[in-house]
Amino acid sequence: MLLEWEGFSVLTARNGEEGFLHLREEVGVVLLDLMMPVMNGWEFLEKKRHSTEFKDVPVVVVSAAVPGDGVHDMELCREEVAAILRKPIESDELLKHVAAHCAPSYELEAARNSCPVSAC
Repeated sequence: MLLEWEGFSVLTARNGEEGFLHLREEVGVVLLDLMMPVMNGWEFLEKKRHSTEFKDVPVVVVSAAVPGDGVHDMELCREEVAAILRKPIESDELLKHVAAHCAPSYELEAARNSCPVSAC
């Protein structure tokens, strides 16, 4: 809701599988939780890694998972994501990382140039 209040167009996904489908909407940035049902964030990153079509879509990880959590190595993840934000996050920090990749919809001259944010 914060991103929408700030003028961003947001597509929401309940899991990584839905989030991956949103990539076809030409999103400007993906906000990715690592712990999700159906397809988790790690699986999303793996699938994206093997997709030449979506390899340039930036991903910002927003997760409670931290380095050394025993699940996955966050250092490996750092090479393929634009940023890693640990929950709970400050709203200013989130907005800074989203704005680095995507302009709010109301600032754009034409709807065809919109830059949706996919949150999964």
